[in-house]
Amino acid sequence: ARRHSFRVAEVDARHSRLPFYTVDQLTRQLGVRTDGDLDGLARLHALRLACQRASAGRAGVAIVVDNAELLAAEDIEALHDLAGAPPVEAFFALFTVGPRPSQPSGVTDLAGTFGLHRSRHEWLTLDPLTDEEVSRLVEEHLGPGITTYRFVRELRELGAGIAGHVVAVLETVAALAPQARVQVMTGSEFLAEAFARGGPPGALAAPFAALAPEALLVARALATLGEPSHAGAIAAMLRRPPGEIEGVLAMLEDRGLTRTTTTASGEVLSDFAIPLGGVTVRCAIPTLLRRQLHDAAALLQERSGRADADQALTFHYLEGSLPFTAGRVERVLAVAQQLVKRSRYAAARRLLEGLIRRGPADRVDTLPARAFTVLSEALSRSGAAGEARRALDTAVLADQAPGGGVEAIVRQARNAIAQGREQAATDILEGALPREDLDRGARLRVMLELSRLLIHRDDLARGRQMAEMACELARDLPDWRLTAEADIALHSSYLYAGQAQYALAHCRRALISAHRAGHGDAIRARALSGVGHALLDAGTIDRGLRWIRRAHRAAEIAEDLATASWTSQMLAEGCIEHGAWDEAAQWAERAVRLDASLHRDRSLEQSRALEARLRGLRGIVDPAWAGGHDLPPPPDTLDGPTASAAVTMAHVEHALAAGNPRQAAALAGAAAARLRERATGQRALIVNVLPAVVASARALGDLAAAQAATDELGALAARLGEQLRVATPLHLFARAQVAAMAGDWERSAAGALEAGTGFEALGYHWRAANAFELAGEACVRAYDPRAEEHLIRAFRCYRSVGAQTRLAATRGLLHAIGSRAPRHREPASILTTRQWEIARHAASGQTDAAIAATLSISRRTVTTHMHNALGRLGLESRHQLAVWFRDHPQLEA
Repeated sequence: ARRHSFRVAEVDARHSRLPFYTVDQLTRQLGVRTDGDLDGLARLHALRLACQRASAGRAGVAIVVDNAELLAAEDIEALHDLAGAPPVEAFFALFTVGPRPSQPSGVTDLAGTFGLHRSRHEWLTLDPLTDEEVSRLVEEHLGPGITTYRFVRELRELGAGIAGHVVAVLETVAALAPQARVQVMTGSEFLAEAFARGGPPGALAAPFAALAPEALLVARALATLGEPSHAGAIAAMLRRPPGEIEGVLAMLEDRGLTRTTTTASGEVLSDFAIPLGGVTVRCAIPTLLRRQLHDAAALLQERSGRADADQALTFHYLEGSLPFTAGRVERVLAVAQQLVKRSRYAAARRLLEGLIRRGPADRVDTLPARAFTVLSEALSRSGAAGEARRALDTAVLADQAPGGGVEAIVRQARNAIAQGREQAATDILEGALPREDLDRGARLRVMLELSRLLIHRDDLARGRQMAEMACELARDLPDWRLTAEADIALHSSYLYAGQAQYALAHCRRALISAHRAGHGDAIRARALSGVGHALLDAGTIDRGLRWIRRAHRAAEIAEDLATASWTSQMLAEGCIEHGAWDEAAQWAERAVRLDASLHRDRSLEQSRALEARLRGLRGIVDPAWAGGHDLPPPPDTLDGPTASAAVTMAHVEHALAAGNPRQAAALAGAAAARLRERATGQRALIVNVLPAVVASARALGDLAAAQAATDELGALAARLGEQLRVATPLHLFARAQVAAMAGDWERSAAGALEAGTGFEALGYHWRAANAFELAGEACVRAYDPRAEEHLIRAFRCYRSVGAQTRLAATRGLLHAIGSRAPRHREPASILTTRQWEIARHAASGQTDAAIAATLSISRRTVTTHMHNALGRLGLESRHQLAVWFRDHPQLEA
């Protein structure tokens, strides 16, 4: 209706507490105020008048009433009359009803009225919510935060895609303690566990509370099983005849509480129609009965032959009272390891701590050392560093078996790396290699860990040799998963040395090995990200970003949040270069939140640096990153090639934005000196640090420093060639800046134009804008008439990415030559007054519910206006809306 210029008024009947509430609200939205003392006929007349006034100069009027089954009788009568005799020629009315509506007679008569007048009427059943709609609900109720793929998926599945149930789950999550809420939102803990802490929504409990005792017992058994089950399994659990159970399940299905599906083999399975209903039933089972049901379910599953590494079975063990035998302990440990691999750290911790508590009571003589090793990693990722160290010490002391302790050794080395003690980690791994009691698989794991560490520490020769030996050993076993990991390690050694083609070859081999391994998407995600990272250098940014987005999706599907964090960082960096700064801000924010939730402190520093760099590029100065005029460069923040580039560039951009080029030059110079000593620092040196040295030297007027950095950049670009394609335009742009400093404006203009063309071909749009701006400035100085063309080209790019500082400088140059900046129609002019008002509130961080309360309108109205406003502004999220308002401060008034 809005697309056809209809005037739309909408009301949610759930808010109707008084007679004529809906009629009055529709009338007011159409622009006519009414007195509360009017009778029914007068109110109807006012609504007709409002429709006629609203249709003046428009195509027509549309009214929307949600949850029409809740309308008051007076409102139904008035709308019945309105539909029977439409007040304007082009009139459209839409009435929606809730799921399984009772359809009172008044509403049915209303539908009949449309039929009598040959209008169109349909009872609409809304489709289940999509992932995008669920993500929007998460943002409304929990604010901007971590909306991981698996959290959205669990939320949609638990609520069966029904908005009311999804909202009920979100309200329960919002009531959790902060740490528990973060664990659930990141997927570290299962969403269903939130109800064990916060209690299930009471509305879903009512239909089950009305069941007869026998039917309720069957529902409780089905909820305990936690998966679609056949009547025979429930009958075996409860020791009842299968026919009796089938009759109860049929009755539950008739009431809409359960549903049945038929497998390919013809087996009929029953499950809850709304999975949240099953959680509700399970939470309300009395303690003693719950233990009995879980014991019966565990024994049933053990007898069925599906007892290996089954997550539901371990849940039955912990909730029941069966004693832990050696076989059951091994099953729990296998599931805990799977949970850790899927980044379900809080769930793994809960499982293992429950096992350790139950061990003495069940007379488990000695728990395997592996239990404490896995617990150590789960505790470490949950932020309990002290407890993690104690658990690891216990694992090392407990494992005296020949060839054992490999997991503990690897965990010790990783803990040392996390604490910055890389030499200690190297000593641990090198000390483990000569052990004769290691089998080939254990030795291979140690070799891979050591190769990655040596590459990170810049010992490329030994690191590559160790990785190649590991690759050959893995092929001989054969172990394709470890073969893929060895190729990924080799990829890193070549990529950070600026040899992207070699890195790309190893990652393609890793993809083939990952496919042969058949271990899901975890290794595949890492291999895909490696291909994308290599293509950023050896191909174009567009191709690289496409591959990295695929990798991020695969990592989320595999529930590998560490890889998801890494791909988020790469996407943020790639989008910065590509000029998609709004998207870059979203990826950087996502990386920060993932790293914080996983307690990845070193990665968190890099993610925050990406956020800070983006703010600096936009001209938003942060004193914490800009520093003072006499502040020396931080000596210990450059602990790796990736972190070095991210942290240094954040400091440099803020120092330049703050008008402190001396500080920027000192930071860039210190980083360059350190990276020159590292073979793995070549890429960061070329792409980020040396260009920063040239830019800061130009700002200082230090021609000698700029020339030296340019010569070094040229030598590196000539050596790498097609291995790092962006090196050539970077060198050309550096030469153009040096020529500008020397006053050779014609040479500067030609070099900058060539560099800008090269940047554009590779997708480096932000750097291309810098080059075109320099080309325009040089043309101005050389009296070249092409100056305006180049400056306008740069101006449009700066405006699209939101680089306010550079935008102002380019506008000044255009005005100086008697030209003017291209006009840009502000999108705000196409918003209605209400949309503009709601957009302002949303940009300030208010949720839809808060905006609805402030403006005294329904939340559905707010959601609709927000959707339309974002579409008209060409935006996709509230984050982009906030950025848009920040970039248009003149519109705040």
